[in-house]
Amino acid sequence: MKCETIITGLLTSALMSGLLSGIITLAISGLDAGTAQRWAQAFVIAFPLAFIALLLLRPMCARITRMLLRGRIC
Repeated sequence: MKCETIITGLLTSALMSGLLSGIITLAISGLDAGTAQRWAQAFVIAFPLAFIALLLLRPMCARITRMLLRGRIC
């Protein structure tokens, strides 16, 4: 696996899991003194799972993208 693929996966999964865990934490429990701690707890769970999922699902998503774009100019 290329170093670029791993670093891109780390950045993408960190950004997406951080954003989504923050939004969901706010939506469920609102903004109060414990929000940052709850967000951090959610992020610690979400980030490694998102990274593993991204690395495992990337090849399948690339194949589906190629199939969808076959014969098309994007």
